[in-house]
Amino acid sequence: MKISLNIEKRYAFMIVGLLVLGVGGFFVYGYGTTNPVAFGHSGGEVDVNIGATTKTLQQAINAGDLGGAQMVSSYFVSTTTGCTTLPCKDIQSIGIHDFCAISRNVFSGSGVGVEHTCDVATTSGNNWILEAIHNGPPASTNVICGAQCLDFN
Repeated sequence: MKISLNIEKRYAFMIVGLLVLGVGGFFVYGYGTTNPVAFGHSGGEVDVNIGATTKTLQQAINAGDLGGAQMVSSYFVSTTTGCTTLPCKDIQSIGIHDFCAISRNVFSGSGVGVEHTCDVATTSGNNWILEAIHNGPPASTNVICGAQCLDFN
């Protein structure tokens, strides 16, 4: 007994596509289940090693084992209105910190559409600098940059 099945190409592609979608949907459902309701892990479900002791992440946070961060003083720098040489630039060393980020970028004056930049970067040994740069009409503009820095205990 010979069984013959003749399927046109377009129907074969549709069948293969449906199979791929079905199998893919099964795997996606298995990965994105609703048990637990909140996807991911809570601090009580993640283990961390502190020295030779294993604790949950939440226990380590509550005990202060992970240290912490404290905000240090904010820093500000600005280009001088009336500078005569482009780019107008002011660079300030803001000290040694673990992490710094731009917190303020203000442009004032008449140079609409002119490039101005605030930059915070490390030099060597976690020494940070804050830089204000302005490339526009120097006589009537000002760039004010601010940074916030964190030190981890």
